[in-house]
Amino acid sequence: MRRLIALACLVAAALLATPSQASPVKPDYVRIVANQSSRGGSRPRLIVLHTTTDPHSQSAPVVTDQPGIRDLKRLGAYFDKPQTEVSSHVANDADGNDARYVRDRRKAWTEAAFNAVGLSIEQIGSAGFDRGEWLDTRAPQLENTARWIAHWHRRWGIPIRRAEVSGTRVTRSGVATHEQLGAAGGGHHDPGAGYPFKYVLRLARSFAAQ
Repeated sequence: MRRLIALACLVAAALLATPSQASPVKPDYVRIVANQSSRGGSRPRLIVLHTTTDPHSQSAPVVTDQPGIRDLKRLGAYFDKPQTEVSSHVANDADGNDARYVRDRRKAWTEAAFNAVGLSIEQIGSAGFDRGEWLDTRAPQLENTARWIAHWHRRWGIPIRRAEVSGTRVTRSGVATHEQLGAAGGGHHDPGAGYPFKYVLRLARSFAAQ
């Protein structure tokens, strides 16, 4: 029942959103980090969904779900350390707070061979969460992720659909999970098998239509 209520609330929010609510997102926290570089003339073609913890990676920061934007500040500090050699364009937490770390036109370092064409969003959370955990307790986070997808769709023309890749090539522009990029994307397994990917895409389409 709780899951159905959460789903109903998110869908209602998307349907009732005004054009101003669906306008470009405004991050709650901004820290432009050092770990970034030029796209070398490439244009974004992929939106890639991540979580901050992956059971197959020992380098990702640990999820803590601290109140306010503490996790986002901590993640920004992690991305700003030269020795970590990693970053993401934006991130959000369980409460739907979000942060900007790398500008869209610059290359974040999180998807290996796909960095030059990727726009990345880190979700404070774990690849080990099941579908119920995401939908029942992290509904604001999923909504924020959907809003970023809708924003990047409008800004860069990236279709709100599952992307396709082959090796290091993008064969169909769209939205991908980090795991979907395979070894060429770093060999990670986030955001996990329980992540409600199709649901987030449906929500993003509703925001983009406003």
